[in-house]
Amino acid sequence: MRNPHRRITNVRWSAAKICVPTILVAAATALAAGEPKRSAADKPRVVKAESAYLRLIDQVDVPAQATGVLARIPIREGALVNEDELLVQMDDVDARLALDRARFDLDIARTLAASRAKVDEARTAVAEAQAAGQKARLELEIARKKAESNIALRYSKKSAALAEAELQRALAARKEFRDSVSQNEIEHLQLASDKAKLDAEQAEEDSQTAELTRRVKESEVGALALTAKRRELELKQAEEGAEIAGITQHVKEHDLAVAQRDLDRRGIKSPLAGVVVQIFRRKGEWVEPGDKVVRVLRIDRLRAEGFIAARDARRDLTGTAATVIVTLPDNRQVEVRGKIVFVSPEIDAVNQQVMVWAEVENPGPQFLLRPGMKAAMTIEVDK
Repeated sequence: MRNPHRRITNVRWSAAKICVPTILVAAATALAAGEPKRSAADKPRVVKAESAYLRLIDQVDVPAQATGVLARIPIREGALVNEDELLVQMDDVDARLALDRARFDLDIARTLAASRAKVDEARTAVAEAQAAGQKARLELEIARKKAESNIALRYSKKSAALAEAELQRALAARKEFRDSVSQNEIEHLQLASDKAKLDAEQAEEDSQTAELTRRVKESEVGALALTAKRRELELKQAEEGAEIAGITQHVKEHDLAVAQRDLDRRGIKSPLAGVVVQIFRRKGEWVEPGDKVVRVLRIDRLRAEGFIAARDARRDLTGTAATVIVTLPDNRQVEVRGKIVFVSPEIDAVNQQVMVWAEVENPGPQFLLRPGMKAAMTIEVDK
């Protein structure tokens, strides 16, 4: 007896098998109906370049930049090198010694430029000279006052005259009346008169000394003025010396840069990333600036050159995407993408074609593409 539940399940499974394809077909039809169809007019037009070949973009014969002996050549033909990688090392012993000396000279120049001791010392001397001059001018003013003042001289002369008058009166009185003035009083009056005369003479000498002192002070003021002027000149000289020291520092920095540059030139480096294809000189040989030493080719990026019809060579073609297919010697094909970088402004008068260039990357690290290989290049041009 058959199971009724199993029969129901079989019926449902058969219905499902019929519905699923129907739903998928309906969905596909709906998607196809909803997707806008692209007409042939909307598709970009493809231009094929004839006689396309791969060419080098960069190649260089690396020269020597200094005179000397080749001391070391760490690379060989066929070696892949990076940009600024050392190719050949020249003898650099003298250059290193010159660089060390330039560093020492620069250190000395920096020390002298940084030192302000002479300038500070000169400024202190100027200040001291100015202070001494000020003091001398004050002393001169005092000396002038003393020289111009005659009070003490006049007082001493009057005192001397008064003392002499008293003495004469005493002598006259004693002459008339002998006992009116004693001999002791006469002697005292004589002593006072003599002292007053001596005081007057001393005042005269003091006045003359004050005048001489004034002249001395004037001379000292003049001498100190000259000293102050000399100190100011010394300060100016010290400041100029400091400025020259600063300039000397810049000169020594330049000398150091020149010495460093001379040392760097003795290491011959690759100006581009590529492959070494030829070494022109060997270790121990003498070279002059400009002598070719190593040839390097750039192979990580190549140029595909071809020709297209002049009617397709529009000015805005530069930057357009290009596809380059290269057939290798073992008949394998390598497809690479690039962009048009140059459209020649010249049209060949015979075949009415224009040269175009496209730059493409060379797949590494094998770098299967080589300059000189034939290629098929197509360019997508919008209508």
